[in-house]
Amino acid sequence: MAEPLSKEIIQKARELVICGKSKYQIAKERGLRFGVVYHHTKDLPNHVYPAEGIQGKMLDIITPVKHGFFLIF
Repeated sequence: MAEPLSKEIIQKARELVICGKSKYQIAKERGLRFGVVYHHTKDLPNHVYPAEGIQGKMLDIITPVKHGFFLIF
């Protein structure tokens, strides 16, 4: 079983969610499992891209496109 997260890590994740970062992005950047971040922030609303209602992995995919980069498949 993994060691419990420190209170500082949990608090930082909560602050980032409050600032508008998605729970998925926080987990990815901090090297945490999404379920762990979700568990400690489930009382906070999910970040949703305001105009389209997009969140999670799709938000990561479209963000570069919104900033002038294009994805070519």
